Amino acid sequence: MKSYAYFPGCSLEKMARAYHVSSVETARALGLELVELEDWNCCGATAYFHVDEILAFTLCARNLAMAEKAGFDTVVAPCSGCFKNMYFTAVNLREDPDLAEHINFALEADDLHYEGRATSRHLLNVLIDQMAPAHLKGSYFGASALAGLGGAAGALLGGWILEQWSGQWLYALMALLCVAIFALYEWGARVQRPAVATSVVERS
Repeated sequence: MKSYAYFPGCSLEKMARAYHVSSVETARALGLELVELEDWNCCGATAYFHVDEILAFTLCARNLAMAEKAGFDTVVAPCSGCFKNMYFTAVNLREDPDLAEHINFALEADDLHYEGRATSRHLLNVLIDQMAPAHLKGSYFGASALAGLGGAAGALLGGWILEQWSGQWLYALMALLCVAIFALYEWGARVQRPAVATSVVERS
């Protein structure tokens, strides 16, 4: 079973606990072990990088350094914000030796040192990499990237509906969309699994 360092993040410890549990169980079903980092700290969330960038980098670098110390080169994060913060911390510290020296000086208080080996990956990418057939990995990753279009198009479409009609129309359309998504999930649950995906689950 392949192991990764796992960073649940603050939200998954409390309000999004169900996401945390499903992440760990889904990974286990696909033959992956998510080993939670001991004594991990908040990644600084989205806003903190605009308050104190150096301290925000230090928070993320501490988690990456602990992963390296535990023998991992990848920290898996289900939260997009946590993944982004740690990923770009790793990129900035590799590209800026002076910044890395400054951060590592602060990490000495915890007997830690970030060497630049560890980086962050989003849980979805790790799961796709594990379950996608080798000759279809590009298609799987390409399809997953389409989710970003929804984030942009959703705001534009929502604003246009509010401008043209009203909030009641928006809520009605959202309700219809939820029903359609539920129907698609039900349909997907009845579709026979591909042989590759079935064999991966059975091996676990």
